[in-house]
Amino acid sequence: MKLAISVAFSHHSRLLVLDEATSGLDPVVWDDILDMLLDFVQDEEHSILVSSHITSDLEKIADYIVFIHEGKVVFEKTKDELTERYGILKCGAV
Repeated sequence: MKLAISVAFSHHSRLLVLDEATSGLDPVVWDDILDMLLDFVQDEEHSILVSSHITSDLEKIADYIVFIHEGKVVFEKTKDELTERYGILKCGAV
């Protein structure tokens, strides 16, 4: 995966489209990949569209979250708005 992303960078792409870019990676490589992606978007001349079910990836690198279900946009929010306004409540049987 690091090689594939490095090749994409070498083409001077302004937009990367990634599908499950960190799925199945060990934690060290996972962190390296996310750092590479963060470096890529720092100048605001580059963008990344990431499709992922791994929420920790999105927490680290996303600015905006678009949730798509069955081909339809359910919502589009900034990551900050989502983390400030919403939460997860887990309950168990008593």
